[in-house]
Amino acid sequence: MQTTYILTDSSIQFTRHTFPGRNQIEVIPFHILVDQHPIESDPSFKASQIPQSIRNGAKLEVHPPSVAEFTEKILEMSKVATDIIAILMSSHLSKSCENLERAIENTRGKVNIQLVDSQTTGIGLGYLVQLAAELASRHHRPDDIEYQVRGRIPHIYSQFCLPNMTFLYQTGIMGYPQAVVGEMLNLLPIFSFEEGRMISVEKVRNSRHLQDNFQEFLDEFSDLDNIAFMQSIPPMLAEARSLKEHSALMFNKTPFSEHVINPVLASLFGPHSVGIFAIENPSDH
Repeated sequence: MQTTYILTDSSIQFTRHTFPGRNQIEVIPFHILVDQHPIESDPSFKASQIPQSIRNGAKLEVHPPSVAEFTEKILEMSKVATDIIAILMSSHLSKSCENLERAIENTRGKVNIQLVDSQTTGIGLGYLVQLAAELASRHHRPDDIEYQVRGRIPHIYSQFCLPNMTFLYQTGIMGYPQAVVGEMLNLLPIFSFEEGRMISVEKVRNSRHLQDNFQEFLDEFSDLDNIAFMQSIPPMLAEARSLKEHSALMFNKTPFSEHVINPVLASLFGPHSVGIFAIENPSDH
């Protein structure tokens, strides 16, 4: 009997805690080191313990799963799965996709694997993985699951405010001098994903302008399937409440969820990062 499992990485954040197919998902971890101490396997570690800046000597490293780790995971999953749909963080943010492609070569003939570059991360990635898992639980063919997942990617929109700008240098999004100056000036840069790349779209002066920006972003849409807010550490409670109220007014039938930034994204973008995800209902597009 054909059994399809979904493989993803630990940058993921699900929009719901429970959903059909949840037991058919395997998550492979990124490796995060703070002052050379690996923390992803430490159950007591919280994203709030990640340094707020890396310009003052703090040592923070983020490594994707290695080729060997992907190979081991594939061989493990091949014991229960006939097919694997791998949906990973944008290839422009890490080498996860590249490492998995090499692992697929190492395991050719063991199991059928299809790789999807999500061109997003976090909640956007979670939305795609949930879709794939639900389809797998209903015994859809792997090629149909891949087709439907790829069809949803262009309907996932997001904006991020990333004030911890030295993290963007580490991620390769920004040069170091620009990042240091921007962070010292307390600038609030706004980025969005364009074909998997983080692109700077504008800068705002304060949290009130950020709230207005996120609301204007949502106002560009007419029919949304899901709205999700990625909350920073410490949280922006007033802004989140206002955004939820605005979403309820504009899209009263659309689910709105709120999520604290996870350790992987806090390590890549900085713990003060916030983001808004708007996912279109593809049936009308």
